[in-house]
Amino acid sequence: MAWINKIINNEPFTYAKYGDGEYLVSINRQGMNCDYTPYTSKLSNAVIQSYKYLAPLQNSYIGRWFDDSVVYKYFENIIKPTWADYCAFIFGNKNEFINKLPLLKTIRNATQQKIYICNDANSAVAPLFKIDNTIIVHPSNWFENDYDIILQQTRDYIVNPDSIIIMTSAGMGAKPLLADLRKLYSNAILIDIGSGFDLFVYKKSRLYNMNLTKNEIDEFIDLLQK
Repeated sequence: MAWINKIINNEPFTYAKYGDGEYLVSINRQGMNCDYTPYTSKLSNAVIQSYKYLAPLQNSYIGRWFDDSVVYKYFENIIKPTWADYCAFIFGNKNEFINKLPLLKTIRNATQQKIYICNDANSAVAPLFKIDNTIIVHPSNWFENDYDIILQQTRDYIVNPDSIIIMTSAGMGAKPLLADLRKLYSNAILIDIGSGFDLFVYKKSRLYNMNLTKNEIDEFIDLLQK
């Protein structure tokens, strides 16, 4: 995958996933997503504006939501992006993990400073991926009240803006955050990990609606660390 070489060679790129939650908040649906994040007008506007900014940029990749034409065609009708696999970092079984292992190992072994923005539970993977700094967000509703705080904390941690990988597992609010970080740090590598590390943390995947045993997860970890 081209992203592996980009990480190794410290070539900037941005990857952001726009799925069903981003679609529903963008069309002002009432309610909340599976993370219990409310669909608000403030978040709706921020998600739409982030897409409009990120989608046309060079070296910017948008995770395409499966084959649901309503979701991805909504965004494509705004601006046609460079589409990428929505599950680029998400796996649900051993074969999928093996396929993604080179990319995950590249992140683990990357020499750039690594910042991970996630909830408290997901921060458990920090040692596994040799993450230098972890910024904790509320698991369901940090955007409305804490956005400026999280953005500033991220900026405060950055040592060298030309040698930085920033990863997010922070729901819909991660999209405007990634857009703002791209504006501020054009040479950064920005990755919307999303639920990609969930199996390491929870031993289950919401996206695949499946569970793995501790022994299976331990096997994955051993492969990642080799």
